[in-house]
Formats: sequence, C-alpha cells, structure tokens
Amino acid sequence: MSVNNMAYTKPFAWSYSALTGFELCPKKHAAEKVYKQIPYEQNEAAKYGETVHKHFENRLLKATPLPLDLRHHEPVMLKLYDAPGEGLPEQRLTLTRDLQPTGWFDDDAWCRGIVDYTKINGGSALIVDHKTGRMQDGFDQLDLMYAMMTAHMPEILSG
Repeated sequence: MSVNNMAYTKPFAWSYSALTGFELCPKKHAAEKVYKQIPYEQNEAAKYGETVHKHFENRLLKATPLPLDLRHHEPVMLKLYDAPGEGLPEQRLTLTRDLQPTGWFDDDAWCRGIVDYTKINGGSALIVDHKTGRMQDGFDQLDLMYAMMTAHMPEILSG
C-alpha cells in the first residue's frame, strides 16, 4: 500500500527529535513514525547514547561512579551533582495546542519532550541535555525544553 493511499486520522504530538528525524529523511520518518510501515530499529550510536544517558543519570542521582570510558565527564558531573537544588532525571513534559500542561499519553497532547536532567533550586532551573552524537547548531531544543518546563512549573519564571 502506498503512503498516498493511507488515511491518517489520529492526531499526533510532535517533538524536537521527531522534527529533526523528519528533516533528515521525510519518507523514512513518515513510514516509521506516522504510517508504521517499518519498525524503528535503534542503531549503534543510539544504543551508545542510551547507555551513556543511563550512566550519567545514575551518577547524578545515586553518586554511582562512571565507568572508565566515561570518567573524563566526571568534572561536569561533579559540578551538576554538587549544585544546590533538587535533581530530576528524564522529565517528561507535554503541552496542549494552547500550551497548557497535559499528560504524556493524554488525547490532547500536542508537543512532547524529555529533559535529560533538571536541577531545580527555588525559582530557577538548570536544564541539561546530554549529547553523544551529531552536534547541532543553536539551542532550539533547550529553548523548547525551557518553554515546556515553565508551562509545567511556572514558579521557575520568578527566579
């Protein structure tokens, strides 16, 4: 069945990673994420990124030592760990079309994002996005995560 003959009726929520996936290859993105014609297959770079994220999360939340191949990140991890405030891993944030907070799986979800690590200290928030692969210009993803975070936690705007 061709993509042109397929009906698409379910509303979908977008994310920064979905937009970048679409920019890389619109046909693959549509076949994989929209029409579900091909399964998602995690490549080696994505597997490595997931592993690194887990090690960083364990380091920041449980003070678990980093494995030898990641120890060069320890100075940054130590600064994040020692910074005042509450550390929150993998914050799932979802907004409606009206930019109001909603649940991750709610029917009115319009935009979704996951913040790798957040440190909340009073009225301020430090938002961290770990990168292991392709570097991107600019701070669009962090800007989006900040906007989503302030919708969910308006008190950080006052800090």
